[in-house]
Amino acid sequence: MKTSFKIGSVMGIPILIHITFLIVLFLFAFVFSSVPEPVGFADVQPALLGYGLSLLITILLFTCVLLHELGHSYFAKSMGLR
Repeated sequence: MKTSFKIGSVMGIPILIHITFLIVLFLFAFVFSSVPEPVGFADVQPALLGYGLSLLITILLFTCVLLHELGHSYFAKSMGLR
C-alpha cells in the first residue's frame, strides 16, 4: 500500500493508516460537532469544547475499530495464518 504509512506494530502485526483516514477523521469530528445531543456536541458551550469532545469521540471510535481488527489478526496468527 503506497498510500498508507506504518505507525507501529503490535505482536508482530503491522498497523498501517491510509491517508484518507485523516479526511474521515475530521469529517466524523465535524459531524459529531454539528449534530445536537444525544449523538453530537452541537449544544455544548464553549464551542471549542464541543469540537474537542467531537475529536476525542472520533479517535476513541477508531481506536475501538483498531482493537477489534487486531483481535481478528491475533486470532488468525494463533491459527497459523499469515
